[in-house]
Amino acid sequence: MIALSDDWASLAKSGSASGLTRDEIVGRSIWDFISGKETRYLYEFLFEKVRTRGQAVEFSFRCDSPNCRRFMSLALSPLDQGSLRLAGRTLRLEYRTAVQLLDRAAARPKNFLTICSWCKGIRLSPNRWVEVEVALRELGLFQESLLPSLTHGICTHCESRIETF
Repeated sequence: MIALSDDWASLAKSGSASGLTRDEIVGRSIWDFISGKETRYLYEFLFEKVRTRGQAVEFSFRCDSPNCRRFMSLALSPLDQGSLRLAGRTLRLEYRTAVQLLDRAAARPKNFLTICSWCKGIRLSPNRWVEVEVALRELGLFQESLLPSLTHGICTHCESRIETF
C-alpha cells in the first residue's frame, strides 16, 4: 500500500477498525488486510484480470459492521509495473440494531457459518443464501448462548458476477 485517501480514516473508524491508521497501513502489503482464503483468492483473481487485460474493473460489494450495512463499490485500475489503484467508495449506509454475529470480539464455539465475501449473505444450504438477520432467525441463533464463527465463501449469485470479469 503506497497511499490512502482522506476518506480512509472515517471508514476505518465507522467499521470498528480505528486502529488501522495511515501510518499502520502505508508500506504494508494489501494481503496483510485480506483474511480468509476464499476472499484472498477472489481478489487475486480480480487483480490478475486487471493486470492481464490492462483494463479497469468496477464492482459492488458489502462491507458490513455489526450495526451497519455498507453498500460499496471498488474500482481496480492498472498502473505502471503491475501496480494497481484501488478506489473504494460508499454507495449507501443502512443502520440497524447491532448484530452480534458480525462482532469480531464476540466469544465463539467451533462451529461455522459461511458468509459471502461480497454480499455478506449467509449460506443456509448449498444454493440458499440469506441476509444475516434472516439466518439468525431461521437457525434459531438468538436462543444460543454463543454464536457460530464465520468463514468466508462466495454465494452462487456473486460467483456468477465474477464470471463476467
